[in-house]
Amino acid sequence: MAPEASYPAHWEADVLLADGRPARLRPLRSSDGSSVVDFWGRLSAQSQYYRFFAAHATLSEEDVARMVRPDHRRQVTLGVFVGADLIGVGDFTRSGSQSAELGLTVEDGYHGYGVGGLLLEHLAQIARETGITQLTAEVLAENRKMAKTMMAAGYAMGATTSGGVHHFHVPVKPTDVSLAVMEGREHRAEANSMRRIFEARTVAFVGGSARRASVGRRLLSNAIAGEFTGRVYVVNPSVESAFGMPSYRSVADIPDDVDLAVIAVPADQVPAVIDDCASRNVHAVVVVSLGYAEAGDEGRQRQAALVEQCRSAGIRLIGPCALGLVNPAGNSLNASMCDVWPQLGPVGFFCQSGPLSLTALRMLVDRGLGLSSFVSAGNRADVSGNDLLQYWEQDEHTQVILCYLESLGNVNKLARLARRVSARKPVVALTSGRPAGAAADAGPHAAPPAAIDAMLQQAGVIQVDHIEHLFDVAQLLAHQPLPRGPRLAIVGDSRELTIIAGNVAEQAGFRPQATWMGLAALSAAGYEDRLRAALDDENVDAVLAVFVPAPVETRVDLAEVRAAIARLGAHPTKPLVAVIPGGDADPTLLDAQQSAPPMARRAIPIYRSPERAVLALSKSRDYALWRAQAESVVPVLPDVAPDEAAALVATVLDSAPQGRWCRDDEVAALLGRYGVPILTYHAVDTLAAAVAAADSLGWDVVLKATNTEVGDSWSQRLWRHIRDRQHMGIAWDQLCGALGNPRGAGVVVQAMGSPGLHVRITGTEDEVLGPVVSCRIAGVAAEVLHDVSYRLPPLTRADVSAMLRELQLAPLLYGAADVPRTDVAALEDLISRVAQLKLNQPDVDIVDLDVLAHVSGVSVVGATARVRRGEPRYALYARRLSAPADGM
Repeated sequence: MAPEASYPAHWEADVLLADGRPARLRPLRSSDGSSVVDFWGRLSAQSQYYRFFAAHATLSEEDVARMVRPDHRRQVTLGVFVGADLIGVGDFTRSGSQSAELGLTVEDGYHGYGVGGLLLEHLAQIARETGITQLTAEVLAENRKMAKTMMAAGYAMGATTSGGVHHFHVPVKPTDVSLAVMEGREHRAEANSMRRIFEARTVAFVGGSARRASVGRRLLSNAIAGEFTGRVYVVNPSVESAFGMPSYRSVADIPDDVDLAVIAVPADQVPAVIDDCASRNVHAVVVVSLGYAEAGDEGRQRQAALVEQCRSAGIRLIGPCALGLVNPAGNSLNASMCDVWPQLGPVGFFCQSGPLSLTALRMLVDRGLGLSSFVSAGNRADVSGNDLLQYWEQDEHTQVILCYLESLGNVNKLARLARRVSARKPVVALTSGRPAGAAADAGPHAAPPAAIDAMLQQAGVIQVDHIEHLFDVAQLLAHQPLPRGPRLAIVGDSRELTIIAGNVAEQAGFRPQATWMGLAALSAAGYEDRLRAALDDENVDAVLAVFVPAPVETRVDLAEVRAAIARLGAHPTKPLVAVIPGGDADPTLLDAQQSAPPMARRAIPIYRSPERAVLALSKSRDYALWRAQAESVVPVLPDVAPDEAAALVATVLDSAPQGRWCRDDEVAALLGRYGVPILTYHAVDTLAAAVAAADSLGWDVVLKATNTEVGDSWSQRLWRHIRDRQHMGIAWDQLCGALGNPRGAGVVVQAMGSPGLHVRITGTEDEVLGPVVSCRIAGVAAEVLHDVSYRLPPLTRADVSAMLRELQLAPLLYGAADVPRTDVAALEDLISRVAQLKLNQPDVDIVDLDVLAHVSGVSVVGATARVRRGEPRYALYARRLSAPADGM
């Protein structure tokens, strides 16, 4: 037998079954022989028959060897493990240079858990990586479950039937349908995984104790005070009982199934506890213990080992260093260190920081906001904000999602999930960190922090800058409708504060309509009438009530004004917020419907200053605008040939496996496959060659240096409107005198395009974000202002439009002063084409276009591209859990 091939570790993946249970998917290896034999022995005779089309009660040594010693190219074999048990096997064997025969077998007890679909996704991705374009499979017609798995995958497959056998032909190229199928399965599995945590019926507190000042006491007392509707077990070999409950020596000794274990023991004792949990099939653990990634290199190694142990055992992990979770909307479980119990409400809250979680929950309670559920994930080594987004998207109790993130991990997945969730529910995020690799020192083309912000904006995430702002915005979104537009009515009792509010609103992009009432005419009833009139006005989109408590002698009681505002708080279509400065100690929210259920109650947010009220309103308005455009579609572009472009890129990589900059003809060919012509030009290195090139172009040409690293400015690198040989001689002498060697400067002669605005469009492959497209108006002003906009493909029409409009120099595009309006539609089309190229071609490391935007049309006057073999985008095409601490 040939020696065992090098093991492809990058094919390993932690995955979730349909019920939310973790599993390990990986290539089989020689040490798995006994697992394969045991797996085969657990199969029913029917499943064995379906695999070999004949009775096959036992596997021969040759059968086992073929499965556990593949060469990982001609033959690939993957296994899915739950704990130590192999529950599914998928393989393919090459039958041609670009085709392979596929086989899938799943243990009978795991039919319906999505194992076959997971194997097919990962085998298809490996096939693409190894040059296979089509998988074929033969399935007995009576094997309906496997036939359903094949048909439900969403690939553009063909199927025929003969002799009682279905013959499937599966092109492995992803389709919109296959990606949607994968995303739907991912959503259900991750949501189910979180649902099993929140709906836990039995919870073991490991390290639970009644000893004063202990973590175990605090956790137990919070669970008891929260009136958990399930069963609580104490696990602590050092005590006999706690709070009247018997204590067990280990989780394994509990005479009941355990859904969730909360672990508060020293870090060196945690592995033994996880082993006990694995023996009882515990679904998830909350590790409160310290001593992990926050403790340095040794702690990071301990944390990586903890994740490996939990995932290998099929256990979801919240933490370590977690504060815990609270679930007022479900089973009233408080499995946390939190000493406050928020009321039931519409807010789902994910907080990475343990210390901040305590402060944040107290602030939330002080604001009168209610919780549907809360998770403080600490180091978020496994369960992350992305998992919670999957759960909260469908959770009927959660209407607003808040996230505090100390770092960002799998931002590609975050962008994809947040965009879908934000179309239904607002997601408000406070971030204090950035993912590794997004900093300027991560690489020559790593995206800056502005690209991260653009990604969140593109996904509809409402970004805030501080913790108070997080709750300012949450108050408004949780209890008031979204504004329909920018028309803001301001009704106040103070002329000065009303004017200030109007100025702030105008700076925030509102069109304020201010009304103030002098003290002589002021009354609670009159104030209420003014507010009602503003709410009923069809020309008003939102109302801001400004009230400064007046001196006692005016006899306008603050309580009466608050009650008047509250009576108006249930308006169905317009938000109403209030500004009441001063030392008012009443709850922040004015309850407009005291008798309504907590989840349906409308209330009026009160802010201490106009600035905070208007800022919250502006976030709500911007989100409403994004949501109105969320249905915008990715344009279908004519004259696009991605397969031909991929072939061109592959040819370049064949000539230079390490990658290289493309020649001019290669760049032109690549862009041509995406319908992007480059204005005709010729590279020249002598004056005679320049004259000959100009002759061929009919003169009125440009002489320019394409190497932007030479010279101090465009004026040194560019000569326009050269109409004859004499003018060319002057331009050549001046340009070469300033820049030196014309070959090193990349000197070209090019046809003179129409007058236009100079724009740069760039597509890069970022190691964290993946494909990124940027746009800027070229020139000194843009460089000084760092005026660049970013987006992550795929780009909808609304994305591209917003990308241009958010530039500070955008008025130059849309017509300003003496500058004529450019053909914005043509520019948007060009950006869409570059975005499509970057989405399709991950091996195009960078593509950079020098563009002139004209009054009519655009001209690409220069372009460069570099190819480099990139990492496969596995996360896009095959489901896998994020790497440790790689989630949101």
